[in-house]
Amino acid sequence: MKNNLLFLLLLSITSCSSNTQEEKVITSSSDTLPVKLSPPSINKPKTVLSLKNKLQEISDLVELSCNNSRQCEIVGVGISACGGFSSYRVYSKKDTDVNQLKEKVSQFNQIIRVQNRKNKVIGICRHIEPPKTTCKQNQCTTLRNNLAL
Repeated sequence: MKNNLLFLLLLSITSCSSNTQEEKVITSSSDTLPVKLSPPSINKPKTVLSLKNKLQEISDLVELSCNNSRQCEIVGVGISACGGFSSYRVYSKKDTDVNQLKEKVSQFNQIIRVQNRKNKVIGICRHIEPPKTTCKQNQCTTLRNNLAL
């Protein structure tokens, strides 16, 4: 499940920008020098690997073990091009180092925010509601339509 969430978040982050890996040269009709345009840096392998590593660090911090639903929380991970979070991650306050988790998520979100702005990323604007959480069979999980997933 952790790998699926990691893959979906990484896919949503990279799908909003161009996948073109070639440089384009733009020239004007005047005697100016050509300008090279590089593809958005968010899709460069080093950047994608760095983002994937940051997501893995977040996943490694998350613990789901719980005794009651009050121990279950969510954190917004990733920044949508239109604002708001691109996904939410459930965790248990019982065994998760919450301060470290929030710091890693904040760093990741800041990178995404800068990349979105730098690359002028656009996407479909949809509001993702934060899910409700519950402790079911001693594991934090999310609720959808009042049903535990």
